[in-house]
Amino acid sequence: MVPLKKLLLFALLIPLASLAQTESHDFYTKDTILNFATGSWQVRISAPKSDITPRAAIIMAPGQGEMGANAVPSTLGRYGPHYWLGAGWDGSVKLGNGIHYPILITVEYRNNYYPSALAAYDVLTYLLKTLPINPRAVHLTGLSQGAFTWGALILLELTSGAESGMKLVSTLTALEGTPDPLPAPYSTWSRGVTAYKVWAKKYGGRYFYLEGSGTDNFRDGWQWATPMNDTLGGSAYFSYQTLGGGAHCCWNDMYNPAHNNWTCVGTLGPYNGASQVGKNQMGSYRNGQNIFQWMLANGDSTLAVPSSSVSPPVILPPKKTILSVTTTYLYSDSTKETITRP
Repeated sequence: MVPLKKLLLFALLIPLASLAQTESHDFYTKDTILNFATGSWQVRISAPKSDITPRAAIIMAPGQGEMGANAVPSTLGRYGPHYWLGAGWDGSVKLGNGIHYPILITVEYRNNYYPSALAAYDVLTYLLKTLPINPRAVHLTGLSQGAFTWGALILLELTSGAESGMKLVSTLTALEGTPDPLPAPYSTWSRGVTAYKVWAKKYGGRYFYLEGSGTDNFRDGWQWATPMNDTLGGSAYFSYQTLGGGAHCCWNDMYNPAHNNWTCVGTLGPYNGASQVGKNQMGSYRNGQNIFQWMLANGDSTLAVPSSSVSPPVILPPKKTILSVTTTYLYSDSTKETITRP
């Protein structure tokens, strides 16, 4: 399932010399436990050590197999960007203007297997205020439960009409998971699918959804993609995928940086199936993009290149009180330094 040979080929195909610029890549990786009133998160962060120029961030939430009692450091690299870092990917995302190195974050909820949208809001707002993340390049992605949770965040309004969650998110890549229901009182004023229309038209939100083409294609992500495209053409991608026979699986094949053909109309890509109940829709996706490239191309794609004329951003404290944070810094020589603060 890990075609490392393909991954290495992908790396060799990047013409470094032909690119005008590249972002800095002096990164650290740390594991952190963040405790909020809404619950506790196990988090892995890969971010610049000293460059505080705001840049894009990819924030991934896995499924129930990595939540609750399974939210431990050993599962943080099971799926998504941190899996591929362990498989040899250097974290680079090539766009037309150069090579980007987005901040990479994996979040796992520790209290139970189904984090609420409010818990997701807490951890996201904390990360946005403590890391040098470009607020116009916030790319959320989740598989199964992670997609349920991030999807519900788009719906979340702390007060009626506040648009609290959607205004924080540039793109959502949902792998076989549609929005969880909101709890009361937020459910009483939820706008449902209309919130996704507002997200697309008012905030430039972009949606990428893959549905299993097998017997478990019951989540119907097209019910969110189609209204978005009816409101703003090209704002949402939807397709049936055939990996593992179209089963609810094979997440890392979807995230594989070497897989760059997700064409879902006309001549189908190698992992795409024909339309079924819902209609395949290309949205803003273009053949030649892997999922990470699609993300960064659909937010503010300005290269994070420091300028002496630009003042560094002010890092604000989190909105909500953090009860405790435990951080383990991981170094290349495998030594660890653990810091606990109240």
